[in-house]
Amino acid sequence: MRKSLRREGPGARKLAGRPSSLAIAAILLGLLGNHVAAATQSPDVGEATMPADGLAAGLQASLQPLVAVDAPAHNDMQSMAMVYAARDWQPIWTGSADALARGQLVVERLAAADREGLDPEDYGVSQIAALAAKADMASLVERETLISAALIRYARDVHTGRLRSTMNGFDIPLSTLPFEAGGFLTAASTVPDLASLLDALPPALPAYARLRTLLASLSAKSGEHWTPVPNVGKVAPGAVSAMIPALRQRLTQSGDFKGELAGSTYDPPLVEAMKHFQARHGLNNDGVIGAQTYAALGDGTGSRLREIKVNMERLRHFDPDPSGPYFVVNIPDYRLQLITPDEATGKPVVAYEQHVVVGTAKDQTPTFSADMSYIEFNPNWHVPKSIAIKEMLPKIRADPGYLERNSYLLLSGGQPVNPWLVDWSQVNAQNFPYRVRQTPGGQNALGQMKFMFPNSYNVYIHDTPSKALFARQRRSFSHGCIRLMKPMELADLLLQPQGWSDAMIHSVLDAGRTRVVTLKQAIPVHIIYLTAWVDENGKPQFREDLYDRDEVLATRLEARRGRLLELPGAPTEAHAQQQSPT
Repeated sequence: MRKSLRREGPGARKLAGRPSSLAIAAILLGLLGNHVAAATQSPDVGEATMPADGLAAGLQASLQPLVAVDAPAHNDMQSMAMVYAARDWQPIWTGSADALARGQLVVERLAAADREGLDPEDYGVSQIAALAAKADMASLVERETLISAALIRYARDVHTGRLRSTMNGFDIPLSTLPFEAGGFLTAASTVPDLASLLDALPPALPAYARLRTLLASLSAKSGEHWTPVPNVGKVAPGAVSAMIPALRQRLTQSGDFKGELAGSTYDPPLVEAMKHFQARHGLNNDGVIGAQTYAALGDGTGSRLREIKVNMERLRHFDPDPSGPYFVVNIPDYRLQLITPDEATGKPVVAYEQHVVVGTAKDQTPTFSADMSYIEFNPNWHVPKSIAIKEMLPKIRADPGYLERNSYLLLSGGQPVNPWLVDWSQVNAQNFPYRVRQTPGGQNALGQMKFMFPNSYNVYIHDTPSKALFARQRRSFSHGCIRLMKPMELADLLLQPQGWSDAMIHSVLDAGRTRVVTLKQAIPVHIIYLTAWVDENGKPQFREDLYDRDEVLATRLEARRGRLLELPGAPTEAHAQQQSPT
C-alpha cells in the first residue's frame, strides 16, 4: 500500500507504503537472470551513429549548471542532472540498441498517458517526436533530456498524483507517497524489464483500475452525442409522452436499457431501466422522472470524462492498507462501508455498509484518515463554541429555559451556572464566557454512542435522534461530523470479536452513564470524496458534487499543464486549514 491520505491521532499506525521507485527497481534488478527485454520494437536508429563523446559533452554543457553539490535538497531537474553526472554524462536513451529501445518504450508510454486520465502533451510528446527527425547535436541533447524530464514528471504524476498540495484542507490531503526522481531515473536506465517498472507506477487499487477501464470505454464514445431528453416536467410510470422515444435512445446509449426503441409509453421495461439509471446516480430510484433525473440525463460524455479524470486523481492520493479491514466514508455517496480482503482472492470487498449524514455545504466534512480506537456510550456533547454562539445564544436570550428543556448545562470554570441569573442582554458573540454541555439522554445530539478516531478536525461518527433525515436523498445536514443510520449495528460489528453481546451493549446504554470501550484493534477510517467510481458489479456510479469540489480540482489540474521543466521535488503550498465541526 501507499501512504496517502493524512493519518491523524496518537494511535495512527505508520503505513508501509507502496514500494518506492528504488524498491521497485531493486525488485526488478533481481530479475536479471530472466533477461527480459524492455521493448519489442526499436525506432529509427539514425542517431545511433552519433559519437557518444559528442553527445556526452553536449549533455554536460547543458546539465552541469543544475548540479549543486552543496544544496540541502534537490528538485527533480537537479536530480536528473546528477544522474547524468554520475554516469559521466553518457546518454540514457540514445546510442546503443538497448538504449534506443528503452527510449522508444518511454515515448510510447508518454503518448498513451491518456489511459491514466492524463494529457500526453503535458509530457512533450509532440516536441519529442519533432526532435526525433533532427540529427544535429543540439536537438539530440534536447531530446535526450526532454525524455528524461518527461518520464520523471509522468512517473511522479501517476505514482503520487499531479497535485503537490492540499486544497484548503477539504479535498485531497498532501500526498506523502515515496518518489525520488534520481533513484527512479537510475532504475529506468538499468532494470531489465522497464515495462514492469512503469506498470507498477499507478495505484494498485481495484477502484482505480475499474475507473481507468470506464475512462477508456467512454473515451471511445467521446465523438458520440447522447440523445437529448426534453424536459417536459414530471413523468410518472405509465405516462404517455412525446419525450419517451428520446428517453429510450438515451438510456440505450448509457447501457441502462436494452428494450424496444419505438413507443411513447413509459412502460414497465423502460421504468426498470430508469430505476437502474437513477440508482447509479444516487437518485431516488422510484422511476419518476423529475428535475434531478433530467439533470443527470443531460450530462454528456464530455462532462463524465472530466469527472472520471478528477476522481482518478483523488484515487492516486488514496492508500488504504489492503491487508486488513478499514472503513471508508464517501461523502457524496452518504455511505459508510467496511472493506475487508476477500478470503478467496485477497481483493478488497465491501463487507458491511450503511447510510450516513454528512456536513452541509457551509460546514463541510473534511477528507482525512485516522484510526478508530474507542467507542463512547451515552456520551456528553460538548457544544463547540461557534455553535453555542451562532445558533444557541439567540435562543437562550429569548428564553433561558431553552437550555434545561433540551438537557443542556451552562458551565463556567467547569461549574454549572443558572441561566436565569445571567443578564443575557450583556452577553454577545465577543464576550460569551460559557461552555455548553448536553447531557446523555434521548435529546442528546450524539444519540446513544459515538465512534472515535481522534483527529485535529474534531470529526467523529455518531448516533443521532434525527432519524427521519436518513429518508432524504440529499443527506448533508451536520456541522461536519458523520451521523449513522444504524449505530447499534456498527457497535455490534466492532465489539462482537471482543466478546460483547447485544444484551451487554444494551445494558450499558440502559444504565445511562457514560462509558468508554477501547477497541483491541484500531481500525483505519478513510473519509474520502468521490463523485465517480465503478462498483464491484461493474456498474458506473456518479454522484452530485455536493461541495462543488470537482470544478475546483479540475481547474487546479488544468493550471499545472504545460510545466514540463517545472518539476517540483517538494510541496510549496500550505497544509489544510482545520475546523472543528460537530
